[in-house]
Amino acid sequence: MPDEDLILPGYFGKLPTAGDFVTAGLAPGFVQRWDRWVARHLAAHFELSHPPLRFLLGAEAFGPAAGVVLPSNDRIGRRFPLTLAAPVPEAITGMTIAADDWFEALEEIGELARSGEIDASALAANLATLPFPLSATEGEPVWRMAFWTRSSDLIDVDPEAPRAALDYLLSECREAG
Repeated sequence: MPDEDLILPGYFGKLPTAGDFVTAGLAPGFVQRWDRWVARHLAAHFELSHPPLRFLLGAEAFGPAAGVVLPSNDRIGRRFPLTLAAPVPEAITGMTIAADDWFEALEEIGELARSGEIDASALAANLATLPFPLSATEGEPVWRMAFWTRSSDLIDVDPEAPRAALDYLLSECREAG
């Protein structure tokens, strides 16, 4: 596959190796809308002990995109999640299985970044080796948002009123952890 056909992930959020927000490889429009949504609905409730959340974003919610979001902080300790994401042609529920290895690799790289083991440039270099796996995927389209973890089921999330779904998912993480 030619390099120009690869869908590579980018990042946005806070890293302990940086003094403030970092971003690369994501469209500015996505970052602006995602930043507002995360700040409003996720940042204050996402504890450093929580595992990464995997997500699919449909066309009605900043997408289509796929990725992971991890609790993180900057050098000074100010908390804000780190997002690793890629624009995808369409968000489909079957991606949770078909791209499981990709989501797993994103989580591993994200864990290195949020623990301070790699900086923003190393994060970008690692992400450049992880093109989204374009393959025939079956399932239902995701129009809004869907979140899950390595050990939970996919949960449909209303982007305008996500609190109950996110609370449920994060409480499931606490019980499983």
